[in-house]
Amino acid sequence: MIVELFKGVRWLDTKLHRIFGYAYNAVLGMGLTIEIIKHVREAGELHDAGIIRSALAIALFAVLLLHQLSEFAEHVERRFRKSGAS
Repeated sequence: MIVELFKGVRWLDTKLHRIFGYAYNAVLGMGLTIEIIKHVREAGELHDAGIIRSALAIALFAVLLLHQLSEFAEHVERRFRKSGAS
């Protein structure tokens, strides 16, 4: 069931990309950038938590940030590949 859900999500992403093109890419890029900044700020606000909680939260933020940066890099690569700029 999850695989079908992922296939549907991928299909919808591809369809939206075809319909809206550059505008869709721009919105995705802005959204990813905002989320990355948000996670970096949240990681900086952990000074009041305990040491173990802070360490776990920082580890989670780091993994989420890594994932979002990877998505952003993929997004940029796809955009340049599509435009023929690379």
